[in-house]
Amino acid sequence: MSLLLIEKDAEDCWCQYVIWAKNPYWAPDLDENLISDEQHSTTASSGARQNAGLLEAALLSEKVYLYTINDCVYSNVQAEIFATLLPSELINQYPLEGKTRTHFVGILLFGDVSGFTALCEKYFAEGGKGGTYKLTATLNSYIGAMVDVIYSYGGDIIKFSGDAFLAVWKVKRNDYIVEVIHRAIVCAMYIQHSLGSFETDANVLLRVKLAISAGNVIFSSIGEETSKYYVIYGKAVDEVKEAQDTCVSGDVVLAPSAWGHCSHVNYLYTHKDEIHIKILRIIYNPWQTNRKLFNLPPKQIVDLEKKYRYQIQRFKQVESFTDLNSAKFETVRPEVRTAAQRQLGPFLRPYLIPPVVAQVDAEQPLDYLTEMRLVTTVFINVILDKKGSVETIIERVDEVYTQIWQVVQKQMGVVNKVCMFDKDIMFLVIFGLRGAHHEYNAMRSLKCAYKIRSIISQLPHVKGIACGVTVGMTYCGVVGHPLRQEYTVIGAPVNKAARLMMYFPNKVTCDQQTYFNSGLSPIYFTEQEQKVLKGIGKVAGIYEYSEGKRGGGNVTIYQLPPLLGRDTELQTFQRVLDGYEGYPCGVLYCGDKGVGKTRLLEEFMIMCVNKPLRIILITLQTNHSTILYYTIQQIFKFMLNFASDEDIKSRTGKIISLLAGTEYVKYVFLLTHVLNLDVNDAPPELFSRSSQEVMKLKNKTLHKLIQLVWVLS
Repeated sequence: MSLLLIEKDAEDCWCQYVIWAKNPYWAPDLDENLISDEQHSTTASSGARQNAGLLEAALLSEKVYLYTINDCVYSNVQAEIFATLLPSELINQYPLEGKTRTHFVGILLFGDVSGFTALCEKYFAEGGKGGTYKLTATLNSYIGAMVDVIYSYGGDIIKFSGDAFLAVWKVKRNDYIVEVIHRAIVCAMYIQHSLGSFETDANVLLRVKLAISAGNVIFSSIGEETSKYYVIYGKAVDEVKEAQDTCVSGDVVLAPSAWGHCSHVNYLYTHKDEIHIKILRIIYNPWQTNRKLFNLPPKQIVDLEKKYRYQIQRFKQVESFTDLNSAKFETVRPEVRTAAQRQLGPFLRPYLIPPVVAQVDAEQPLDYLTEMRLVTTVFINVILDKKGSVETIIERVDEVYTQIWQVVQKQMGVVNKVCMFDKDIMFLVIFGLRGAHHEYNAMRSLKCAYKIRSIISQLPHVKGIACGVTVGMTYCGVVGHPLRQEYTVIGAPVNKAARLMMYFPNKVTCDQQTYFNSGLSPIYFTEQEQKVLKGIGKVAGIYEYSEGKRGGGNVTIYQLPPLLGRDTELQTFQRVLDGYEGYPCGVLYCGDKGVGKTRLLEEFMIMCVNKPLRIILITLQTNHSTILYYTIQQIFKFMLNFASDEDIKSRTGKIISLLAGTEYVKYVFLLTHVLNLDVNDAPPELFSRSSQEVMKLKNKTLHKLIQLVWVLS
C-alpha cells in the first residue's frame, strides 16, 4: 500500500493532494464536500462549515453592504440610534451624499483614561459572575458622565478610541475664541474635579489626563459609498496630541495655540515644559466684570439612567416607540432628533460597522452586542509624507483607508477606528466580531496585514507602514452616553497590538498566541528580539510574519510545533487510514499560499509512521502545468526508482519488462506520451480499431501497469 502526497504551487492557489488507495483498480472520485477553498473555510472535510463560512460572508458583505440608499427605510428610532453613534458635526453636514468636508476654527479636548485594561482583566476573571454586565455599567457610568459634561458645556464628541476620546468646540461666527477656549477649560477642570480619580467597585482606579489646543481644522468624510468613515485634521490635532504626551493623570495641559488666546490672570498655572501650560485652577471668568472667585460645583456623578430614562427606554424598544415629537425628548444633544426629522438613517448607515448595522436592522437593542469575545486585533500605523495642504493629506488618508477596507472586507474583517495624529494614521481592524467569526481568524489576519502592507507601501506618499497582530479575549460592545456612544474593543490584546505596531516599524509582527493559532508553517515567521513594551513589560515570543521569506525563518524549533485547529482534517485522514466504511480513499486539501498545507502534510506523514505504507512526496510548480502528464510521470518515477538523469530508453525498457508476459505489453506504444517513453512501432491491429476502442485499450494498459507497480512498491 502507498500514500501519495502531492504539493502544487501556483501563483494564485496552492493545493496539496493526499491520495490514499488500498485497491489498485479503484479510481478516486473526490467528493465535492471534501474540497474547500481557504477563503471560505480552509477545511477539506466539512462541506457544512464551508456553507457556514459562505453564510457568514453573505451576512457581512451582501446583507450589510449591498443595500443602496434608496433601498433603506428606517423608522425614526432607528435613525436616532444611528445618530447616537456619530458626531454632531457629521449629522449637521448637508448634503450627506458623497464626501463632505467642512473647514472651521475648533477647540480640541483630548482625553486619555488609564485603568480600563486592568478593569477588563479584573471583570473578565470573574467569568460567569456577571463580569461583562458590571464592566459595561462601570464604563458607561464613567465615560458617559464625561460625555454628558462635554455636551453640557457645548462640546461635541468626535470619536472614542478605546480608552481615549476627542471632543471639539466649534467657534461660530459671533463667538469670541477666548470665551470658547475658557468654556473648554472649565469643562476639563470640572471633569478632573468630579471624575479625575474614580474608584470602581472592582477596586481599580480610573484616572484621566486632558489636553487642549485650538486652530483651523477640517472635518471630512472618507471611503466609498458602501463604507465610509470620518476624520478631523489640522495643526491643532497634532498639537493636542503633543500636549497630551506631556500629561500625567490628573492634568489639564494647554498647547501654545490655546494658551496664546487666554488671559493669563484668569488662571493659576505652571509650566510643563517650555511651551505647554498646566492649569491648576480657574481664578476668574474672563467675561465677568466684578472678578468673582470662580468655584467649581460639588463633586458629583450624574445618574444617566435616571436623567435619560426616556431615551434609554425608547432605544431599547425600537418597534413600540413612534412618537418623535414627545415633550419628554429634551436633550443636551438635539442632533439626535434632527437625524430622524431629516430622515438621515440611510445616509448615516455607511459610517457604521456591519455588526451594529445588522443589530439596528433587526430592531434589537445595541446592548445585545456587549460581550467578552475572542477576537484578532490588527493595529496598522501608516506614516505619510505630510508635505502639502491639509486637503491633500486628507485625500491621501482617503486613498489609504479605501485600500485597507477593500482588503479587510474580503476577509470578513472590520475597520473599527481611524485616528490621525502628527505623521501617523492609525487603523484598528478587528476579525471575529459577531456575524463574522471564522475558524482561522488568526491566519486570515496575518495574511490580510501582510497584503495591506504590500499594497500601502507601494503608494508614493507613504513613508512607512507597520502592523501589530494579537489574539485574545477582549471586551466588545457599545459604550458611552445614551445619546453619544460607540462600538469599541478594550483589553490587553488590543494594547499589545498597538505596542507591537509602534515598537517594530515597517514589519508585520504578532505575539506567540497568534503565531500558534494561525496554523501557518514556521518558515513564514522570524523570531524578534525581546523588548520592554510600555504598559506591558518585557515580552518574549514576538514574531515577524513575511510571505516573501519562505524558507528563511529563524524560529528556534526543537521539534515540529503543535498543529492547532486542524482536528477535523486529522480525524478524517485517520478514518481514511483505518478504512472506515463510507469514507473515500482520497482527500483533497485546498487553500491559499501560506495557510498551513505543508505543515498538515507533515502531520499526515507522522501519522503513517510504523504503518505498512510507502510515502511519496511530489512538489509541483507553476511551470509544470504546461507539461502534459507531468504528475503521473513523477509518480512512476518515484515508485519505480528512476534516477533523475535516467535516459528515456532505460525508462522504456523498465516499463516493457514490467508488462512482459501480459497481453498488454504490445500496447506500450499507447503510453508513449503519458509516460514519456520511446516506442515508435504501433501494433498493426490498432489501425483497424475506432478511437474509442483505442482509448479503452490505453486505459486498460495503464491500469494494468498501475497494478503491477503497486505490487512491486
